[in-house]
Amino acid sequence: MYRQNKLIYVFIYVCLYSIVVSFSFVIFFFFRPFVYLDNEKSLIICKKNNLAYYIGPNYIYGLGKELNDYNSKKAEKLCQYNVIRDYKNTYKDIKMGNYSQNFFYIKNSSWLNAIVMALGFFLIGVFLINSGIKTTQFLFIGIVAGSIFFLLFLYEPTKTNFCKKKVVIEVVNFRNSVYKSGVVSMSDEEAYIKTQVPKLIKQCLKD
Repeated sequence: MYRQNKLIYVFIYVCLYSIVVSFSFVIFFFFRPFVYLDNEKSLIICKKNNLAYYIGPNYIYGLGKELNDYNSKKAEKLCQYNVIRDYKNTYKDIKMGNYSQNFFYIKNSSWLNAIVMALGFFLIGVFLINSGIKTTQFLFIGIVAGSIFFLLFLYEPTKTNFCKKKVVIEVVNFRNSVYKSGVVSMSDEEAYIKTQVPKLIKQCLKD
């Protein structure tokens, strides 16, 4: 009976340590840093007249670090024809780049932040588990078990949630850059962004 109770005791504390370790990894991976384009401050500079335009307020944006073909064409038309929101393609596409980029980037979080948050959760968890009785002899087993559990069951969901968060932050950055210019509606862009979100998440998962 004593041996059975001891095994249950060991199992419970190993599980508790495993939970703390696995969720410490979740926190670290979820809050790791990434860089994205600041659509409010970034500029395109037209080559023919050297005029500069903020990209976001002119409905030109990059969800990530650069402009895609769709937004690059809008930048070219802005410089060539001085038009924005040519959704019906009234103006002919420009095949060659007629603008240069002066882009600014935002860094979300940092490796230090991710480490501090994960380590803080880990230390608090270990402290709470040991608040009643010393069980640190099971910590190493818990670290191994928790690491395996994270890799097998939590890594993919954590990565997916990280990518969803990343894309949402990038989209909000563009929306804010437009709304600050006084625009109250951008239904065409919202419809386009909606089609791009799954692709952006999928690309993030591959990176």
